Amino acid sequence: MHPETHAEFLRKLLQEGSRWDIPLYRPNVSVQHGHIHLNSLGFRSREIATPKADDLFRILCIGGSTTEEGATNETTYPALLESQLRRRFSDKQIEVINAGISGISSDWHLLRIPDYLNLEPDLVIIHLGVNDLWRHYNFEWAVGLLPRYSNFWQIAIPALHALRKDAQAQNRHTRLCVELMTILLQQQGIAVAYASIACPNPDDITRQERQYYQYQAGNHWKLPAFSLQR
Repeated sequence: MHPETHAEFLRKLLQEGSRWDIPLYRPNVSVQHGHIHLNSLGFRSREIATPKADDLFRILCIGGSTTEEGATNETTYPALLESQLRRRFSDKQIEVINAGISGISSDWHLLRIPDYLNLEPDLVIIHLGVNDLWRHYNFEWAVGLLPRYSNFWQIAIPALHALRKDAQAQNRHTRLCVELMTILLQQQGIAVAYASIACPNPDDITRQERQYYQYQAGNHWKLPAFSLQR
């Protein structure tokens, strides 16, 4: 199920002017949307020089929307990290690349390892898992639009739901992808760090904050896995 193999079919599902070349895998660099400005590789960073200069320490941040998003390119977490590191280590050449792709899952990240290696990073920060949860707990996101295109899918949708993996299997799948990425990167002498989403402690926030969080998780994101209920 490599997305490149199904690229032609996937592109047919896109609306004209879509930000995607292959949905949730490779952005369309010819389309710029609002405050998101992409380089020629489809990443939300300045153009990346290869081969890398010998005195440059390059950090590559990979993940989904939690890595890509920000009010501007300068306010994404990789851009803020670069700014902080350059202030802290003013005598060093440091570059942080934002390679986040909204909606991408761990298995498709694994397929993009050759692209990441071509950028010659010294350190890769892996910040993923949310979209894996999304796909497992909210299967409708992937198949909800299919009935609009074919009567067959109206019959097949229940069968697709029946094929959903259990939570433990999904967790093993995500962990395996992350472990394989780590091995492939470390084999090339690249350091690896893991990042995760900060989850509020229900005991340390107000009732209104809990209500807001629950509303966003349940109604907006439709993510029961993110519930703060004990």
